[in-house]
Amino acid sequence: MKHPLINPDSSHYDSTAKSAIEEFEETYSIEELLAWSKLTKAKYDHPARAAKGQVESDKRKSETFSNYMKLLNEIVDTQRSLLQATPQVAYHTLGYNIEY
Repeated sequence: MKHPLINPDSSHYDSTAKSAIEEFEETYSIEELLAWSKLTKAKYDHPARAAKGQVESDKRKSETFSNYMKLLNEIVDTQRSLLQATPQVAYHTLGYNIEY
């Protein structure tokens, strides 16, 4: 499965051999990344963003964070004990094959 945060509008996340998203998922817990995703999605959904003139891009970015939250919530719904684990551990535990 392709990682939900990898998209053409966010190529800056992939500027090194290992994507920033992959590093985040090795470092932060699912709980922490859920909070980050929620706030980032809210940023892209905020009406004040329209003044930047990137409404369509912001909608796509909001959708990617919504999809990421769905993935993380699916993991927690499957196995609540993984909430404090990193996504990398959870993917391995549940047999998810994530493409960055």
